[in-house]
Amino acid sequence: MPAASIFAAGIGPADVPIAGAAVTPLPLQVVERQDVFFEHVPGSSEVTFTADGIALIEWDVSINVASGGRKNSQTTLFLDSGGGFLPVNLTFGYGYHRNTAQGRDTTSGRKRLTISAGDTVEIASQRVAGTANLEFIASSCSVLIGFIPEQ
Repeated sequence: MPAASIFAAGIGPADVPIAGAAVTPLPLQVVERQDVFFEHVPGSSEVTFTADGIALIEWDVSINVASGGRKNSQTTLFLDSGGGFLPVNLTFGYGYHRNTAQGRDTTSGRKRLTISAGDTVEIASQRVAGTANLEFIASSCSVLIGFIPEQ
């Protein structure tokens, strides 16, 4: 059986704005571990696989109200298998954010995927209700990927 590979990363020491209602990828600024079978540029949201295999992708995304009042967020795993990023079924998570003093919420998820070499994944969030701004909370968002390549 081939050895498993690990990718682990998160955002850095500063909060990262979520662009209004637009889908905003989670920038993976701090890479804690990047074994073989992964390609990633620090600061990018994208993680590309270099072999066929099975991936277990886990994420924790903490979002805060940057300004304004009540709003909802949605966080999703996206996969690009050559035709652009598409949301992965059964990975949608939602948060409720009340105000700047009490607006934090964390969405966690995990998904097992069959991967082909060249497939790219990213986690992204967006505001789906309310107005004003949300932000990814510094040092509170992370992605962990375990990968077993085919023989």
